[in-house]
Amino acid sequence: MESSSPEIIGGIFPNLVAFILFCWLILYFARTGRMAKMFGWDKKNK
Repeated sequence: MESSSPEIIGGIFPNLVAFILFCWLILYFARTGRMAKMFGWDKKNK
């Protein structure tokens, strides 16, 4: 069995779903952590 050129596992759709999930997690933790206090997004401080 010869190894030919490398193949991309999954394709564009699973990679797009993973990218959207990754961005959502960044935004979620940015809105709930110390960044929220820094930007004034913290609802507890109002």
